[in-house]
This record gives sequence, structure tokens and C-alpha cells, in this order.
Amino acid sequence: AEDSEAYEIAIGERLFTVSEPSLTYTAAQIAADGGLAAPFVFSVRQLSTTFGRGAEARAEVWFSF
Repeated sequence: AEDSEAYEIAIGERLFTVSEPSLTYTAAQIAADGGLAAPFVFSVRQLSTTFGRGAEARAEVWFSF
């Protein structure tokens, strides 16, 4: 068992580390990153003090405006 939760979330060139299994990708961050593009691709890894970075879970979300 881990002492705490930690996750690494990659969106484009940004890498976030969070302590809960959620992230808010703000409108300001989206604008700074040049807006949304389809597909919207992101990946998540659980971080472990014992095992290091876990396996990557990756998703692509397609949308239209």
C-alpha cells in the first residue's frame, strides 16, 4: 500500500503531477497551449514510491465544434 496517491498526467507538452485521480485543465491553460485539437490526447500514470512510474494509460478523444 502507498502512503499517498500520486498521478502523472500528460497533455500535449504539459506534464502535471496531482495527488488525486482528477485534473482540471483550465481554459487559460488550453489557450496557452494553442487551443484544443482533435484528437485530444492525454495519458495518465500512477506514481509509486516503491515501484516508480506505472504503466501509461493513453486516450484519444475526438470531438467536433
